[in-house]
Parts: sequence; structure tokens; C-alpha cells
Amino acid sequence: MASLFSKIHQGEIPASTVFTQERWFGILDLFPVSPGHLLIIPTHEAALIHELPDDTLAELGAVIARGTACLRQALNCDAVSVLLRDGTAAGQEIPHVHWHLVPRFDGDQAHHFGGGSYGSDTERQAAMDAMVTRLQAAW
Repeated sequence: MASLFSKIHQGEIPASTVFTQERWFGILDLFPVSPGHLLIIPTHEAALIHELPDDTLAELGAVIARGTACLRQALNCDAVSVLLRDGTAAGQEIPHVHWHLVPRFDGDQAHHFGGGSYGSDTERQAAMDAMVTRLQAAW
């Protein structure tokens, strides 16, 4: 059965997509630690990092680096937290490996990863659409 992220990649479930490549895509987290919280997801469905194909792993560093540069440019953030939760005991909720890129600003709690939001249900999509536009321009 396809994971939530595979369904998003296949267009079965809508998402705020920042970029799509052959082996990777990026979407906004629905419950962001901070606005711009970007999920970097391989198109190959694998629950854990060690299950990814070598060609996908070979591109990982460049994709993460580009994502952090994108967030810095678009949001003028001071730093970016990069987080992988590799397995349920590490807090992974969706069984499809993915990385969280969280924009950080001076004064943020660096180790806080609790989810937030883009506002009420009526405000959320407009705020997420505006964020996607900013990040796509920087990507």
C-alpha cells in the first residue's frame, strides 16, 4: 500500500509542493515548527534511510544543501535545523523516510520540534500558497 507521501507525489492527495525532481520532492509541513518548515522526500518509497537505493542516497547531500540555501534565501533565517526521524522509536510518524528542514531565527528554541500551524483552516491555504511562492522562487 502506498504511503501518504507516495500518494502526494502521485497527485492523489494535494500538498503545497515546493519542488519536484526525478528522485526527490519537497513539500511544506502541514504542522510546521516554524513557517517554511520543508519536508524533503525521496520519490522511492522506503521506510528507513538504509532502504533507499544508492542513486537516491548519492543525491541526498546536494538536495539537503539546496533546501537549506533555499530557506535562508527566501526567509532570511539565521539557521536551519535538519532532522531525520529514522523509525517509530525516533518519532517517525509516516513510514516513508523524509527530512525536516526547519527555518530558525535568533531566540528560537533550537531543540523544539513541536508542530505549529499556518493559522486557522481558512487562513492556512493562503499562507501556505504564499510560502510556496517564496520558496519556489528561491529554489
